[in-house]
Amino acid sequence: ALDNVRVPRYFVEYIVYHELLHALIPPVSRNGRKNFHPAKFRELEKKFSYYQQAREFERYITKHWLKAD
Repeated sequence: ALDNVRVPRYFVEYIVYHELLHALIPPVSRNGRKNFHPAKFRELEKKFSYYQQAREFERYITKHWLKAD
């Protein structure tokens, strides 16, 4: 799905950046549950140059491209 001409390059780069953060920041266990996006993860994620645009595009594709028929 990411290999679509309608998907902006910055979004693909954001996905790669996000996944690399998972390799850098381990999940935090709390009350028997794992938090895969702890505060440090979110802090670093927001440093991505096109963070806001990528999140907006993510919300758009979730709403319009991935809806069940």
